[in-house]
Amino acid sequence: MHDGNGGRDGQLEAACDAHRAALEAHARRLLRGREPEVPDVVQETFERLVRRFREEPPLKEPACALWLHTALTNVCISFWRKQLVRRRAATDPTLQLVAMP
Repeated sequence: MHDGNGGRDGQLEAACDAHRAALEAHARRLLRGREPEVPDVVQETFERLVRRFREEPPLKEPACALWLHTALTNVCISFWRKQLVRRRAATDPTLQLVAMP
């Protein structure tokens, strides 16, 4: 995460480190037993943080924690929606062309 943004990258990395355990626990609750998906969901959340705050100062606490948990919730909602589309596509031939890679 070091590309010339100096302290900003360090702040983003510190935010990721500080919130990883709480986000993993939150993801486990939201994904209800889909344990293998947890690291991917948390990683996507951190990627969103980096993209969002690449050019401006990251949020201070508690706003940073709130932002991360909201972003993680949104990533999980997207995950479940994709799963629903894939399940529907498995039984609907018209959707198979759209949903299945």
